[in-house]
Amino acid sequence: MDISGPMRIGVLQTDGAAGWELHFDFRNEFQALDLSQQAEEFQNYLTTLAGEIASLPEDDRDRQGMLLVQQLSEQLQEFITSGDLALNETIKVQVEQSAAVSSLSDLLNTLP
Repeated sequence: MDISGPMRIGVLQTDGAAGWELHFDFRNEFQALDLSQQAEEFQNYLTTLAGEIASLPEDDRDRQGMLLVQQLSEQLQEFITSGDLALNETIKVQVEQSAAVSSLSDLLNTLP
């Protein structure tokens, strides 16, 4: 599933651990917007993401990975809206491997 948005999401298999490391990098175009435009675009991204998730069957492999991305993105929203997040830095998140996110690597490899 390809969802265009304000950030690129990469995934790396962690060495010596069962899980992944997610990397969130905000696109230059998003960084160049003023604060109110960033807040609006990020909200639009979350709305689009929610719609895409809702359109997938409960047992779809991509859905689980998208739900994780949605949850993490929702946590970032207040910091983006307030301007308290350095958008030029990579945000790294450790994710432990479980059955629920077994398809995360497949999903994130398809994201821009």
